[in-house]
Amino acid sequence: MADQDPTWDLLGLPGQAVNALRGALASANVEPPAWLVQLVVLLTAFVLTLIFFRLVRSSETLIVRATNGTGLVVAAAILVGIAWTWIDYAVHPLSGQVLGTLAGAPADRAHIELLDYRDRNVGVVDIVSGSDRFVATYEPFFGDPPVAIRVQAEDCEENRQGLTRHHLQFGTPVSLFMSCTRG
Repeated sequence: MADQDPTWDLLGLPGQAVNALRGALASANVEPPAWLVQLVVLLTAFVLTLIFFRLVRSSETLIVRATNGTGLVVAAAILVGIAWTWIDYAVHPLSGQVLGTLAGAPADRAHIELLDYRDRNVGVVDIVSGSDRFVATYEPFFGDPPVAIRVQAEDCEENRQGLTRHHLQFGTPVSLFMSCTRG
């Protein structure tokens, strides 16, 4: 994806980790809201940051200080990543729609889905008649944006593309391409 901001990708890693944790909890039939899991992880990262900071300051050997310093950096990165995501969503709320174009297959033949972290369809897709454009609308929930868009059509390879904050917050269009066999 050419328009993906590498900084956002790095700061999005805690969110991906939270979604992995939510997936593990969902397999045990526990599905807490995204914000609650993020809050628990945020508070845990804060406590770990304080603990590792104290350990780094009290360490006497270089190897112990380096090990504790690594823990401090990881805990602080998780803390900053989740806090940054919350601040970013507060300043630039989710738009509730994803715009896009489809090439390689007629849009009226394609089945387009907006997916959450568990690959469940969370949106409604409208094809702009007579064109290759589509609009996917979804209910924006705090801390729980759609993560990907998938397109399928008969005699075509499935295409799945991850979504960035530019797609979800600023309306940057998604370009999907289908590789189809003619028969």
